[in-house]
Amino acid sequence: MTAVSEKSIERLIRQLEHSSSSARYDAALALAEYCDERAVEPLIHALKTQDQRTRAAAAEALGAIGSRRAVPALIQAALRDCAWQVRREAVRALGRIGDPAAVEALRLVAQAHSTPHCLEDASVTEAVDSALEILGHPPGR
Repeated sequence: MTAVSEKSIERLIRQLEHSSSSARYDAALALAEYCDERAVEPLIHALKTQDQRTRAAAAEALGAIGSRRAVPALIQAALRDCAWQVRREAVRALGRIGDPAAVEALRLVAQAHSTPHCLEDASVTEAVDSALEILGHPPGR
């Protein structure tokens, strides 16, 4: 990795703490491109920000990085976040990471969205089905 890349990653990690939600969102999306392990803890912290776009982008970035250290935080986001977009991105990230420890939590998310009342529920359910397939646990088993 070049010195420019090193500085870019450090700058993006600091930007996750920026006062602007747009800046935090942009930083999380950019960190997904670098797939650098140093961003894992700051992105886990970003899962707790008030801005749902930043939380969703952080979940997406954690999935791109693929670190199993993110699994507990992603499970919490998948189960408890109030925004369906964040739940969906957390589920997708869990599927990308591929840790079998996520299977039970994914099944709980599927149960919570088992009778879709809206398009958002269906979106989360589709993400759960896909993640379970990736983990070798097709839905319904």
